[in-house]
Amino acid sequence: MTNDRGEAVCSGEKVKVVKRHPNLIGSSVSSSVPVKKPKCVNEGNFVRLNINGRGRSKFTNKGKKINPNAYTCSRKSFRRSKKKVKVGENCNFCDEEGKILENEAMEELSKNGNWDLIEETVMGVRNEASDENLMNLLKLTHGYNSFREGQLEAINMVLAGESTMLVWPTGAGKSLCYQLPAIVLVGVTLVVSPLVALMIDQLKQLPRTPQESSETLRQLQEGALKVLFVSPERFLNAEFISILYATPLILLAVVDEAHCISEWSHNFRPSYMRLRASLLRASLGVKCLLAMTATATIRTLHDVMCALEIPPTNLIQTEQIRDNLRLSVSINGNRQNERSYEIAQVFTFFGSLKHHYILQISGIQTGFYKYKSYHSGLPAKDRSRTQELFCSNKIRVVVATVAFGMGLDKSDVGAVIHYSLAESLEEYVQEMGCAGRDGRLSYCHLLFDDNTYFKLRSLMYSDGLDEYVVNRFLSQVFSGNTDLPGKICSAVRDSASRQFDMKEEVMLTILTRLELGEVHYLHLLPQMKVTCSVNFHKTAPVLLAAKDIIIAAILKKSEVKHGQYVFDIPTVANSIRVPAIDISNQLQNLKMDGEVTYELKDPAYCYTIVDVPEDVRSLATDLTVVRKLDTMFNAAAFAVKACNRMQGCDDCQHTPCLQRNISE
Repeated sequence: MTNDRGEAVCSGEKVKVVKRHPNLIGSSVSSSVPVKKPKCVNEGNFVRLNINGRGRSKFTNKGKKINPNAYTCSRKSFRRSKKKVKVGENCNFCDEEGKILENEAMEELSKNGNWDLIEETVMGVRNEASDENLMNLLKLTHGYNSFREGQLEAINMVLAGESTMLVWPTGAGKSLCYQLPAIVLVGVTLVVSPLVALMIDQLKQLPRTPQESSETLRQLQEGALKVLFVSPERFLNAEFISILYATPLILLAVVDEAHCISEWSHNFRPSYMRLRASLLRASLGVKCLLAMTATATIRTLHDVMCALEIPPTNLIQTEQIRDNLRLSVSINGNRQNERSYEIAQVFTFFGSLKHHYILQISGIQTGFYKYKSYHSGLPAKDRSRTQELFCSNKIRVVVATVAFGMGLDKSDVGAVIHYSLAESLEEYVQEMGCAGRDGRLSYCHLLFDDNTYFKLRSLMYSDGLDEYVVNRFLSQVFSGNTDLPGKICSAVRDSASRQFDMKEEVMLTILTRLELGEVHYLHLLPQMKVTCSVNFHKTAPVLLAAKDIIIAAILKKSEVKHGQYVFDIPTVANSIRVPAIDISNQLQNLKMDGEVTYELKDPAYCYTIVDVPEDVRSLATDLTVVRKLDTMFNAAAFAVKACNRMQGCDDCQHTPCLQRNISE
């Protein structure tokens, strides 16, 4: 079977599902509803978001209040609003590219059939989420003739309000499990995603200007958005949390790449570790959680499901490596020559090449195919250009780090070669999941040697996880007077980074693990600027202090420099036992009255101590364990040194034994 681009597609790929729904719909189900297939999708239910959006219409309700008891969308709700909105203060929670935006995945709906029929079908699903009604909605909105195995079960659970964990291979259709419920549910569906490449490929229209940011904010507050994509870092922003709290209704929160909640995130996105059911449910009022990942070990699954409070019975899991992938491992040898030979002779496309020595590519320079490199040291425009060339098949080889492969929306990658070990089994499966998403036979090869493993271990420590440095940092964290309950402590990001020779994201990771580990040593507060300089203008400072306890504390704790009162906000707050936000609010009130002007600087991590460890050195040792890299090494070493060839492996082909190690 081929899709509309003439590419071979496997529409009947069999996936072994651990848990099956009694009403699972297969391809034999028929429907009387005639459907015109949308042009924006592929065969085989490989779900893709189409959000180019130029000249098309949005799935909004033009800012009208949502009635939870009725389906209020009309044809007008799909038309792009051309009204310009006056902009006040900048919306600083959505000022970064790709962090928050409207999902336009359903923008084709009004073009691909009778909208009255779509509206009627949605109402039918709301009244009765039967298999037949869901099948009709799938055909009308996405153009597919059947659900893939496991999709119907997941959708039914989400519509029933049951939090669910999905572990499916890349390209198995996870996104449909929230796209279809998002059409049915009245309210906002929140999608948390860390994938830069995915956002570039699938979320083209981003709020880049203050005007667009304010428009997004207005639509969110008025309930006009259906799906909101955000990065995990947004949940560190108190303003963003308060805005989401005021959102009319968030029925579903989707956590993509959910394995990042576990230890794997320590070198990726530390803020992912802070995503907890308590935040999403209690703080935001989310009714249902859907966690999705392509791979997770048993321990990782336990961590994620505990953090999000997903019942063990609500796990839907398939084999984590697709049947069309061939896994191989080779040891030692001339890796440059071997890699060049395989690219030129065997592989049609090259996806993610994970290694830490970016420009060691002399073997490819004389190869048959053109190539481009992709890594964080390149300018953003060069990285974007490389991705565009690769996705349009104008180049066939990309030499890249993990940043390129994560979330890449390209179905016809024919091979993924790892120049060195991935840093975990989860990362390994995630990267090789780029290959063969169109269902064709594809290859994943690992070039393995002991020396690279030891170099990787060294690099992980030099990235900020050195035990001695962590011990010094922890000593500083717990150095304050802990006898004062609720005392606010702070670590200025820039100065602490220089003092301990530690990256800011590593410091945040350590503080997060101290908060969310088995023992809760501290409670992280919203980040804030802690150094304040105040100028008094109308009333004398002493007179203000006589009737304001906060001003009195500021005068007492300040250092006067050139007429300015300079003080540390946490120190003042601790001296009078008030939250730090009270200091900021009072200064803002005085500023509005013309009494003062002030300036804030020194962004800092703020926290309160809950418990003090008995042995800081032992705690530092625990925080610097590189257990997941060791697990990856053991799996690869077993494949090339101790694999039982009688169990299905042959020569350097090790799909069976690697599959077993990943599953266990």
